[in-house]
This record gives sequence, structure tokens and C-alpha cells, in this order.
Amino acid sequence: MSLSRSVTISYYDPYGVAPKVVKDIESRLPLKSLYWHDPPRPLRSINSLSVLLKEETTNGESVLQHQIPGLLDTPYMKIILVKCDDNDTYRSSVRRTIREWFTTHVASRRDSTEWLIFYCAPNGSSSSSTLRLKTSVFDKIKADFNTTSKEDRCLLIRPNSTTAEEEDLWNEIMTKIKEGILDSFGKRVHMYEEEVKKLEAKKSIPGWNFATFFVMKEGLALSFEAVSLLEDALIQYDALDATFMQLMKENNVTFLKEVGFSTDSMVPLLSRKDDPAVRHNILENNISLFDFKCYLFSRQASLLLQLMSAAASPSMVAVRIAEFLFRARNFTLEISKMLLSYKKNSYLVANWVFGIVQEVMNVTESMPEVLQGGKTRDVAEGKAEIIMLARSSIERIAKMKGWSINDDIEEVNINDDDDQDNEINDQVMHPKLKEVIANEESYVSTYMSLTDAARNYFESADRTRSVDKLRVEMAKIKYRSEDYEGAAELLSSLPQIYNSQGWEAISTNLFLMYADCLYHLHRKEDYLKIYLQLLANRKSSSVASVQEICQRIQKASKIGETAKVTTATTTTTTTTTAMTATYPLDSLFTTKLADHVDLSDKQEDTLSITLFVNNEFRTKWKIDSILVRLIESSGIRQALIFKSSHASIIDHGTTKVVLTTRHNIPGLYAIDSIEFAMGNLLLVKDYADQRYSIGESNSRNDSNKSNTDEKVKNSINNHQLVLYQQPGNMDVQVHPSSKQYLADARKVIIEVHTGWNNVHSGQLIARSASSGFKLRLNDSIAEVQRQSKNEGHYGNRDNEQFDAYEITKSPEQAMKIRFGELGSQAILRLTVPYSAEPDAKELYVRVQIEFRVASSGGSGDDNKDDTDELFTLSVIRHCSLALSLAVNVQDVFKAEKLFSKFSVSCVGKNTAPLRVLSTKLIGQDEFDVKSSGSSNSAFVVLAKQSASYVFQITHKNDGSAKRHHGVDGDQNGKPTTPLMLHIRFRKLEDEMRHSITRHVRTTLAAYDMSKYGFLIDHHVQSLVSCDTSTYGFLDKIDLTKFDLEYWQRLIKNVPELDRPKILKALNNLFVEISKDAEQELEPLTKEMIIPVEIPIVELLFTLELWYNPPATSPGATTSSDNPATATKSFSDCVFYIGEAIPVTLELTLSRSWGSHGGRKDVQDGSSGQAEFVYEVFADPDTWIVSGKRKGNFLIDIEHDDDKKDAVVRVPLVLLPLKRGNLLLPPVEVRPALRQYERLTAEVDYKNNAESILVLPEVSNVVFSVSE
Repeated sequence: MSLSRSVTISYYDPYGVAPKVVKDIESRLPLKSLYWHDPPRPLRSINSLSVLLKEETTNGESVLQHQIPGLLDTPYMKIILVKCDDNDTYRSSVRRTIREWFTTHVASRRDSTEWLIFYCAPNGSSSSSTLRLKTSVFDKIKADFNTTSKEDRCLLIRPNSTTAEEEDLWNEIMTKIKEGILDSFGKRVHMYEEEVKKLEAKKSIPGWNFATFFVMKEGLALSFEAVSLLEDALIQYDALDATFMQLMKENNVTFLKEVGFSTDSMVPLLSRKDDPAVRHNILENNISLFDFKCYLFSRQASLLLQLMSAAASPSMVAVRIAEFLFRARNFTLEISKMLLSYKKNSYLVANWVFGIVQEVMNVTESMPEVLQGGKTRDVAEGKAEIIMLARSSIERIAKMKGWSINDDIEEVNINDDDDQDNEINDQVMHPKLKEVIANEESYVSTYMSLTDAARNYFESADRTRSVDKLRVEMAKIKYRSEDYEGAAELLSSLPQIYNSQGWEAISTNLFLMYADCLYHLHRKEDYLKIYLQLLANRKSSSVASVQEICQRIQKASKIGETAKVTTATTTTTTTTTAMTATYPLDSLFTTKLADHVDLSDKQEDTLSITLFVNNEFRTKWKIDSILVRLIESSGIRQALIFKSSHASIIDHGTTKVVLTTRHNIPGLYAIDSIEFAMGNLLLVKDYADQRYSIGESNSRNDSNKSNTDEKVKNSINNHQLVLYQQPGNMDVQVHPSSKQYLADARKVIIEVHTGWNNVHSGQLIARSASSGFKLRLNDSIAEVQRQSKNEGHYGNRDNEQFDAYEITKSPEQAMKIRFGELGSQAILRLTVPYSAEPDAKELYVRVQIEFRVASSGGSGDDNKDDTDELFTLSVIRHCSLALSLAVNVQDVFKAEKLFSKFSVSCVGKNTAPLRVLSTKLIGQDEFDVKSSGSSNSAFVVLAKQSASYVFQITHKNDGSAKRHHGVDGDQNGKPTTPLMLHIRFRKLEDEMRHSITRHVRTTLAAYDMSKYGFLIDHHVQSLVSCDTSTYGFLDKIDLTKFDLEYWQRLIKNVPELDRPKILKALNNLFVEISKDAEQELEPLTKEMIIPVEIPIVELLFTLELWYNPPATSPGATTSSDNPATATKSFSDCVFYIGEAIPVTLELTLSRSWGSHGGRKDVQDGSSGQAEFVYEVFADPDTWIVSGKRKGNFLIDIEHDDDKKDAVVRVPLVLLPLKRGNLLLPPVEVRPALRQYERLTAEVDYKNNAESILVLPEVSNVVFSVSE
């Protein structure tokens, strides 16, 4: 690496004072913190400036100066050191010496040079004294040589100064030196720039001298370099390079004598310094093109290396290294191509290139480590490019020796002249290059090392394509040297990479090479995959080669042959050998799945799909098995597999393959994968990225038409299949019991309908798919109905005959049971108890049934397990466990009767309307019940319209005693068996959907399309919005809205041959239909049984107002104290406003609805009595009540059958204040003390809502009319 230039300061010492002064100056070098500002340039900062002190001699005066400033190398500052004792000596000799020095060494120079005079005052002189009485020598020097008053060029150096004075003195001296250097530098820059402008202005003139322009421009660059402005210097050299290249392009270079390049040119490039001799040669047109380009690059490289060393941060070091490497690479490539184009000896050119690369790598490796990051990648890329130059140089020399590594390099015959050149060049060859090409083994080893090093650098630089190219070359070398393992490792991914980039021919060659490596390594499975990949790249192959590849694939995929190659033991059973090679199916075949599912016509629970396989090759393929895996589009995403039943032959063209499954899981499915098994080869097409989940954002029970329509549309557009059952298939229904006992444990019914399946055995797994529910399947009770006449009908079967059935429960799995033979058209009913959280109302049950059906090929019962066919059904069923109705009761107590009013209203989801068929209240041993005439009439119960039923409850003749004495009751006399309220009802929505289902099945049966009943019914039900209110009054269902576009999309889920019949059936389906007959709807009837407890009323107060007419009144009794003889009714009497109405308030206490023994916890001490209060409330605007309208009375708490009902009579007088039918005042009875509030009491006020007629006092009114 060349050292940076320095600024030269010369000094002239005619009086021998330099040693001390020069030492002081050198101790303060290099100069620090210089700032040069030359508008319009920005401020330049020079952190450190190297200065070279050089002594002048008298001999220098005779040196002739060159006329071109660019060739001058003069000091930037000149200093004369003077010493004089007195004025006389100064006048006689010293002044003359200074003038001669200035004239000869300063004024005569073309380059701008600053100058200073250092006067070293002797000891004891006046110049060194602080008190001067006369003019000193220093003053005379200043007066003689300071050119202006503002510019002081004379400096005084005093001996014996204090430390502070000396420091101030030298600070002033160094400041003067800095200012002088910068001033001289600025003037020189201006001079060079003016000269360059003048020369550049003449550039268009023929015969323009580029050499002079170069020298002047370089002088400017050297000036910048001298003051450490390296970037500015590099800009000048780059401008020179650009100008030269433009001249070369225009063929206007006249200063070069020849191309150059010989054995003498084998000198280091980066160690060159700026040589004035080279500049002289350029001016004298005595330089070759090669030497000129090398000199110019060496100067650029020197500046880059200096910038690299002066960089302030590792990242900037990386920037400079990367720039240097790319410039070196471009320079080397440019010069080597130029030399070869001029027919220079390629042997020497390669030797020169190798030497340049070694220099560059040595320089960059000595640089400090740089930070990781983007700039480091640039460094790695540059190093990789440089290493590739070295590799190309040794490759060119090896080619001359007849050593060939890469087929891409053509072999060249070497003639005798070349051999002679080789002998000559061996003497000047780079020492390291001699070692490399000593023999072919050394050459190959070095070639591989350089390639691997370049690859590593390219990887660091993210140059993936360059890395792949080098990996290919290394793989070829390893392959030819029979290093198959190393070659295979490198080739593992290269063919695919080149194939993805469109280089099919290269990819095919690499595949063949890789396959041969795998063959020698006995990796037959990978070997098979390679041929499959070759087949995928068949566009670049001929028809014959494609057929050969197909044959090799079939041969390699045979299990027996593969096993023979890979193992020492021959495989005898091919069906048990596992698949060892997996490859994309699309590389061999294109497939298309039919958009519908085929239902079985043989009364089997099987589903079929059709797969169309297109074979482009003119080769038959034998596929052992074909498998299509479907997956649910939503939910838990269950998988369903369709398989081929036998081997398939795929001929040229399109082949139709039918796949079946015995696993029925209804739902919407997307294709998950397709698999072709061919020997030990598995071809797979995965649709995981193409699956589209439908309706995930919608709820499970969404019946909205737009959402349903969108689902069907998506299922068609995304190649999804709708799987559904057909009538006669195994099916499962889950519903609550038709008779719901509120007092019983909670249970749910699971019904298994075998359909046409002759079930021999099976197992059932049932799990709750809803949170908050837990099914206890092991506690279930099983019943069976064989050969059911209504097997296809679902609903209430409580009136049908079921037989007990024994099932096997699984102790290790609580959700599984096993069952035996059921036969066809049978129903297995499981009553399953469950536990649920209080707010859990909607139950979803996932039921999975595996069952065996007796095969037609079976030979006997002993072999049934071996010959029976296994089928699977998996469904999710919904069951609403929320109560459909609510019952409110209102009791009215009488002394001998109890009237209960039951109001039935609809509750639950959307308050679905009900049809209440009948309501019965069943009595028991103690009570008789009588109902009103409407209890057996059907009523429609709407959301805001309930149905009410009234029942009369009375004691039986012997029931009163039993109740009071606690016979057949508990200790409080409460009956053990309550009354039972039976309510039979149906949901109107269930009736409507039952009618729709019946209508759909009837219509489809007319066109022999019954097998699509489940599919069509499901979509009809989802489209219909049940208007239960209209249906409840009119018993009509409107199905007239027929969306043809919707159904045309839907019927694509059925085979094409059946679609016209389905459309015809649909045209007749959408009409107005009537409600089904009562007999057909009976299975939908549910019955709720509610226990009704008779409330215990310990005290029943019967209140009645007796009218006591006055004795003077007609028909009045003589004693008003006897209410039995008084008038009991107010209806026959007429009263007047203000008339006193005598009445008696009679309070009768009855315990007929109470318990035996009374309440001990409310008894007052030992008296056994309780105090109550009665109060008559009267509107003061209507009545005036006279008498004891409020009073207390005592009653006995303990019950005694011998005592009669207690009676309290209170006389009162009522005065009406208004006319009209006035209601009698209400009367209230309540406990007097808080402790008696625990007693249950009711009041029977017989005069409640009874009114009397009150008239005005005037009975006759006379109107007079005057004329």
C-alpha cells in the first residue's frame, strides 16, 4: 500500500540556528484541525496534515523549473532562519542574504509558495529585552520585509522565555504555518483549475493534447492529496479516467506510442507511487496504453486505500473496501480483455491477472474486520468476484496445458510457438501460480478451493444465482471424480431451481447427473423421484425419451424390484410394503372430480364419486389403488375417504374411475387430497391451499335464504361436494321424550333406524357436542322394535310396542355401547339420562355408528364376522331441551271448594306458537277434580295469547279426615301424591315442517326420485320461513315462491341424468299445501305432565256483610242480632243517598285446607291463640262507615276437630254519599303482630264486587212549563 503524500516546508539556515527551531516545529507535527473554505465549495475539514521539513541548499538555485506547473513539486512554505547580534551586522550582510533568498527561492517560483522569516534573537540583545530604548534588528527586518501592514511574515523567537511565553510563541508560529499552507494550497488550486479550464475549452480542437491536460489535472489531484483531501483527489482521477475512455471511444488518443505489456510489465501494481517520470513520459508521448491504464488505476487505488485507512467507522471501512474491490475487478477485466483483443500472450495475461488478484486479496485481508450488515454483503460480493478472476486465470493456463474441468471450456491444441512461450513465461511466473499448475491434481484442488471460497462469499452477498452456478460446477467436478455422494449433496436442489427459472434443458441435464449419482449410491427411492421430475420437465424432451422415462418409472416403482436392489432379502408380499416415495400427482396426470355424489341403487349405505384422469403419455399405467380424501368445510373437519375397489388401468386420454366409501358423514366437503398408489410410488395432489371454508361466520342453525344460497354457490365454485343420505339408509334421531315429567330425571331419546340394512352387530358412540351437557350412555335403557311398519317416520312412539333389548356397555369408554343383531327395518331406542348446566337448553349430539351388515356372500353364521361388511355413520343431531310452554296457576279458596285457573303460554326460542290439544287435571285419593267443558278443546297459543283452564277441587267424603289426621301423608298432613296436570300439545312449526316433508316425499315419489328426499327436503325447509301465525288460523302453508336459479345450482349435486326429473318435480312442489290430517300429525304430539301440589292454607277467613233492615221496614225481623233471619242479599233492596244501612260483618274461620296440629312456632305462650285485625276500607267520597270499622280478634291456633268454625260478628252502619250502583266497601284481615305473619291465611270475601242501587232522596220531580 502506498503512503499518503505530505506537505513540504523548506527552511534555509545560513546562520546555523535550525537544530533547535526544527526540533520544536517537528514536536508539534502533524498539524491538527485545519479548515479550508473556498466558495462555492463547502467547508473542508482536515483532521490531520502530514508535514515534511526539508532544508534548502545553495545548490537548489541552479535547478531548472519546468514550464508546466503540474510537473512541479515545490514546497508549500519556505522559511529562512536568521540570527544577528546588532543593527550594523544586519545592514551589512543579513539583509542582503534575506533578499537573495527571497529572490532566488520564493519570487522566482511559478507555484504559489508562502514564506516566513524566523529571527532568533541572541542572548542579551535588545530584541530579547522587554524594555527597548532604540530600534532593534527584528524591527528593521519587519520594516524591510513585511509587504503589507496586515500580513506579518516575521516572527521573533526569544531565548530564555518563560514556559507560558514560549507556548504562546509557538502557538502563533504554528498558526502562521497553517495559514500559510492553506493560503498556498488555495492559490495553487485556483491556478490548476484555471489551467484545466483553458485546456478543456480547447478539447474540440483537432490535435488537442490530452497529455498536458492530464498533467495539469493530476497536479490538481496531487494538491488535494497533499492536504489529505483524498475524496477530492479521487474525483479528479475519476474525471481523468472518464475523459480518457471517451477519447478511446472516439479513437482520438495521440499520446500513446503502443499497447505495451511484456514480461517487464510483471511488477506490483498497488505499491506504485506517483512518479514524476511517468508524467514526463506522458508529456513526451513515451508511454504505452497498458502502462498508462495501470498508472491511472494505481493512483485511484492508492487514494481508495488511504480513504479506507482513514475511515472513522467500520461501516465506512466496509464501503471503501467494497468500492476498491469492484474497481479492481472492473479494471482487471477491462485490461485483460483489452490485452487479449490485441493478441497478447494469454499465458502472460493470465499470470498478470493472477498477480493482481493476489495483491488485491492481500491488501483487503489486512484491513480490520467490519460490522455485519448490508455493506458487508458488498464486501463479500467484491471478494467473490476477485476470486473468480483468479480462478479464470488458472483455468486459462490449465487449458493450455490440456487440463479441462468444465465442458463449457473448449479444448485448444497448443502449437510449438505456444510451447516456446510457455518455457519463457515459466521464468517470470508468479511464485504461487507455479505451485498451482505444478500438476493437474494441484490445479484441480486449487480450482475447487477457489470455487468454494467464491461460493461462500456469494452466499454472504445473497447472490443466489451465482451460488447455484458454482454449485453446478463443483457438482460436475465431483461427479467426474466419482465422488457421487458429494455431487448428490450439491445436486439435491439445483435441478428444481433451474427448472423454476425456465432453464429446462439445464435442469434436465442436472437431473440425469443427479439420478446417476443416486443410482451409484443405491438410493432407489430418490432415484425414482428424479425420473418423475424429469417427466415434469418433458417439454424439452423428445417423445421417445418421454416414453423411456415412463418405462423407467414403472420399472423402478415395482416393489419387488426395488426391494431386490436395496436389500439383500427378497420381498414376497408386495401389499404389505409401505410407500417409500411420494411425488406430486400433477407431474403425471391431470385429474378432475365430478361435482356430484352418486347414491347406491342396490339398497346399500354406500356413496360413490367419479374421478376423471387424463393421461397425456402414450403409455398405459397400472394404478394399484386410487384414494380421494374429502374434509368438512366447517365444524371439526371430519375426513371421508373414497377408494377404488380394484386396480385401475390409465390409458392415453381420459379414464373414468369410480370411487366408493361405506362411511356416511353428511355435510359439505372440500377436496383435501388425491392419492395414486403405484407399487412403492405414491402420487399425491394436495388441495390444502385451495380449500375454502363456507359459512364459518354463520351460525349452525342459520336458515336465512341469502346465506344458504351463498353456501351453495360457494360449494359449486370451489369444487365442493354435498354428501347426504337417502331414505332407507341407517339413520339416527335424537329428541326428548314425548312425555315429559317435570319431576323425573332428565333424559333424552336416541333412536337408531336400521333402514334396509340387515344389521348383524355394531357399536355406537354418542358424545355431547354442546358445552354444559354430559350424556350418561352407560346408564341408558335399550328397547327395540323389529320390522317397524313406520320405520321411515320420526316422532312420538310411546304408543307403539317396544321390547327390552340387551346392549353391551363399555366400562373403559363411557360413551360407547355395543349391540347385537337388529335386522332390517328395526328401531333401537336408547333412553339416555344426562346432566346439564342450568342455562343449557340446546343439545347437539355427535353420534357415530359402526355396524356390520350380513354379506350376500356369507356362508354361515360362524363366519359372519369375517364376511360381514363394515359401514359407518357419523352425524350431529340437534335436540331442543327447553320447555315449549309455561303454566301459571291462580287459586281461589272457598270453605268447601278450591278453584284453580291454569294459564298455558308459549315460551322458548322465538316463543314458538303451540296447539294445545287437551288439558287434564287428574285427582287422587283425597281430592276430586272437575273440569270445565273447554279442557278437551284445542286452542292455538300465540306469543301474547295464552289459553286458560279452570278446575274445581273438592275434598272426598273421607278425604278431609285423612288430610287433617295425616293418614297417608307426612307429619304436617301434606298429601304424598300430588295432582297431575296433563297437557297435550304440538308446535305449529313442527306441524308445518312435517307437512312440508310429507309433500316433498310424495312429489318426488311421483317422479321416482325418492332417493333425493333428504337433500331436497333439507333445502326446502331452509328456504321456507314458517309463518306460524297465519298457519295457526288458516291451516295453510304457502310454498309458491320458486327460485329457479337457486335450484339449478343446487341440482348440480345430483347426477346429470336425474336433473331434468328433479326440476319437473320442483315445478310441482312449490304450491300452497294444507295442514296434514290429525292422524298424521299425532306422532308430533307431546305431553307434559306437571305435578300440582294443593296449597296448605291454615286459616281461611270467610267474610260476609249481612243486611239488617230496620224493624219498621216491611218484611223486617224483630231481632237484628240473628243474621240467620236477616236479609242476606242487597240485590232486592233500593237505597237512597244518606240513608243509614245497618249491616253485620260476619268473620268465619275455617281450617278445612290446613294441616293437623296447628303451628307451634307462632303460639303466644300457653294461650295457643293468635291475634288478627280486620279493617273496613271505604272511599270517603262514596261511603261513610259508622261503627267499629277496625278491630282485633283472637283465634285458636291449635286445631281441634270437636270445635266448630269460629264466628265473629260486628254491627256496622253504611251511609251512601253517591247515587248509582255502588260497590260495597272492601274488608281486609291481617295478623296483628309480625310473629303471626308465618301463618298461611286466605280471605274469601263473599261481597267482593257486589254492588247496591242507590237513588236520590227525591222520588218525584214536577216540571212546570210556562207560556
